[in-house]
Amino acid sequence: MSMADQFGRIGPRLPRAVQVWVLDALPGALREHHSGNLRLRQDHPADLIPRLQEFPVPTEGRATLQAYLVQSGFSERVASWVTSNLKPTQEDPRKLSWTIDMKGISEMYASYEALSYWPFLSAPTQGIRVDFVRAENSSYVWPMDDIERLKAYGHRVHHLPQAGHWLHADNPDGLLEILAPTFTYARASTPT
Repeated sequence: MSMADQFGRIGPRLPRAVQVWVLDALPGALREHHSGNLRLRQDHPADLIPRLQEFPVPTEGRATLQAYLVQSGFSERVASWVTSNLKPTQEDPRKLSWTIDMKGISEMYASYEALSYWPFLSAPTQGIRVDFVRAENSSYVWPMDDIERLKAYGHRVHHLPQAGHWLHADNPDGLLEILAPTFTYARASTPT
């Protein structure tokens, strides 16, 4: 949403259409379920990021990270997915370290919790289309009034079953089914 908001500052209209997908996130204050259902909180990024920062790298292997996360209470799926963020170190290819900037991720998440994009969504720049995907088992509360407000502003809200906040890990096929109709493929024309 931040990037789309920045595009919108270019002018009242973009030179070409831009499709923005917001995955299991709301444009305003972060809210969590308080139903007492710990499963809904299991893979929350506010819990995951500090655990990843505490994990000692370089490590011997992906299985070490996965076991650490599962023992810390995270699901097998998310733990497995997180291991894709490890790569061999230059010093010793048998050891693995992060491909991502943990400090940057922590700062980005804190920024997400602090910012509101309702003003942008109420009057987006012409040419920007924003769609939201809501995960069925998300730890975030999606109040019906927020959903109705998004729709009233002309945005679509899609429901993804059998997925928590990490929808690309929980239900990648379902997510692709929602996203695919908006994909366009540039076809190279072959001279005849």
